[in-house]
Amino acid sequence: NLVPNSEALVLAAERMAVEPMNVLVVSDSDPILRSGSATGTATAGVLCGLDHADDLQSADLVLATTAELVEWL
Repeated sequence: NLVPNSEALVLAAERMAVEPMNVLVVSDSDPILRSGSATGTATAGVLCGLDHADDLQSADLVLATTAELVEWL
């Protein structure tokens, strides 16, 4: 399964020595965004991939492209 689970996201944050609340998960996939939310990360859905805005409702923020992230960081 290529979709990260919450445990994998927590481990990645630990290895980077950051708290999950200081991590931003960016994806075009709702299952990945839900994993991020479950770990306490911020989430940004991007519409430049496979899913549509209706599919990314679990995201804290939905953007048209990853380039728009610069405005929000």
